[in-house]
Amino acid sequence: MSNTFIKSLNCYSNYKLSFDKMGQIILFLFKFIHRGVMILLEMESLAKK
Repeated sequence: MSNTFIKSLNCYSNYKLSFDKMGQIILFLFKFIHRGVMILLEMESLAKK
């Protein structure tokens, strides 16, 4: 029983680690896209002037 518990715990920690990494990547992409959109909007407003 304890062996299975340890295995599932290891599996969970590995899953959590990969999930945290994915979260960081998604956050980075979101920031990157947001910055790109802001720059595009600024360029557009400058072009209108």
